[in-house]
Amino acid sequence: MIVAIRDHVKLRGDDPLDATIAGTQHKAYLVANLALNDGPQAAADHYRLELAAVHGAISFYYDNEAAIHEAIRQARAPLGLY
Repeated sequence: MIVAIRDHVKLRGDDPLDATIAGTQHKAYLVANLALNDGPQAAADHYRLELAAVHGAISFYYDNEAAIHEAIRQARAPLGLY
C-alpha cells in the first residue's frame, strides 16, 4: 500500500489571502469559503479539485481564521467597505 502525505496549501509570503491550493492559482480562503457555505463537494466540483485539497483549504482557513479576517479587513478599509 502506498500512503501519500501532501501539502494541499502553499503560502506565498506573509499574507494569508495569497495562500493557494498546491499546483493551482486558486486562493485557499476562497475555496474554503465556498466549501463552508455550499459544502466541500460543491467546492471540489466548482474548482475541479480533489476533495482532499478542499479539506486542506478548510483546515488552512480554521488554522488562520483571525489572520484571514484581518487581511480582508485591511484590504477593504481603503475602499470604505469595512
